[in-house]
Amino acid sequence: MWYFQAEKSTIALHKHHPELKSVWGDLEANIKVVKPAESQQPANIKLTLLPFQRESLHWMKKQEEGVWKGAFFGHSPGSDEQDSAGEREQGIQCEW
Repeated sequence: MWYFQAEKSTIALHKHHPELKSVWGDLEANIKVVKPAESQQPANIKLTLLPFQRESLHWMKKQEEGVWKGAFFGHSPGSDEQDSAGEREQGIQCEW
């Protein structure tokens, strides 16, 4: 099972690098966890977003309001590599 390997990797990492045990601190104590919820379909997106995509949109918007105030460029597993590279070259941006 993959989670046993992940657990073994984490134990080995902490054994060899004990300073990494608390590198993130207690995130849940310091940062509010965003509860899953669906966002409304944005008017400027012609394709209908699926429920999990609207939920991701909600999460990303909330992250913008959080302590890091940032976003990220995500790549969907299985999507065409050239499409993603082309989007980066064109400088496609999402604005909420």
